[in-house]
Amino acid sequence: MEQECPIIVGRNTKVINLGNLEDIELIQLEDETVSPIKRNNYHHRVSGYWLKRENKIYYFKAPIFENQILKELVGEKITLYFELPSVHYQLAKMKINDQTVYGLLSQYTRQKDKKYMLLKDWAVKAGWEQQNFLRFLSEEYGNQPLLEEYKRLLVRELYTQEEDRQDDELVVEIDQGKVRLSPLVDYEEEFMLKRNLNPIKIPSIQTFDIEDISTLLSVKSDKCFEQYFNRVKQLKINKLLTELKGEFNLKLHAIDRKYYLDYDTEVKKHLKKYNLF
Repeated sequence: MEQECPIIVGRNTKVINLGNLEDIELIQLEDETVSPIKRNNYHHRVSGYWLKRENKIYYFKAPIFENQILKELVGEKITLYFELPSVHYQLAKMKINDQTVYGLLSQYTRQKDKKYMLLKDWAVKAGWEQQNFLRFLSEEYGNQPLLEEYKRLLVRELYTQEEDRQDDELVVEIDQGKVRLSPLVDYEEEFMLKRNLNPIKIPSIQTFDIEDISTLLSVKSDKCFEQYFNRVKQLKINKLLTELKGEFNLKLHAIDRKYYLDYDTEVKKHLKKYNLF
C-alpha cells in the first residue's frame, strides 16, 4: 500500500529510495550520548532506524505529521544560518510492511578520534555547580568555541521557538583541548508562535527568558548577543525557502511560504518590542 505522498514531494523532487526494510542492513548503534529509545530500531515512528549504506552509518526518521518534514529542513537551514553545526537531512523513503513511508535520512556525525559528552554531563565535570551557565562559560571557558556557539544556540532556539529540545540532543565535541557543540538534530517541534515568546529551555542547564529583566539586561549589554540578534533581523526566510526548493526540487506551495513568512514577521515584532535590534 502506498502512503500518500507528502505535498512538498513532486515528480522531480530528490528523494532517496532506500528499498524494502527487510533488505536494509540495520545496525545497533553503540553511542551512549544517544537516547536508548532512539537506537534500538524498534519502530520507524518511535525510534527511527539506524542503517548502513556504502560503509557509512545513517539514521532514518519518519515524523508523525507531514508538515514536520518541512520543519526539519527549514530548521537545518536556520541552524546553518547561525553558523552552528547541524546534521544534514535528505528526503528519503522506504517500504515497511508493504507501505511506502517518507522521512528524512541523515549521516551519523560522530568521529572516532574525538570525544563526545552530553552538554549537561560535560558542564558538571567541568566544574559547573548550577550557577548562571553563561557566566560560568565566560569566566572559566571564555577561550573555547563553546561559549559563542552556546550564545548563538540560545538566539537560534528563541527565533525558532524550539519546544522539544532534549538533553541528548545537546552534545559537546572535545578535540585536542577544544570544546564545541556537536551537530544539532531534531527540528520538528519549531516555528509555532503563541501570543508571546516562550522561554527557551536548555535541559538541565538553564531557562532563557528575555522577559526576565536580568536576562534581558545581560543580553543587551553583550556585543555578541547584539550581533546574533542583528542576524535575526537580517534573516530572509523567503530566500531560505527558495534555496530549499531549489536544492530538493520541492513542491513549495504558497500556503507554506505564507506560514513561515507570517511566523518570521511575528517573531521579529516581539524581538523588536524588547529593543533587541
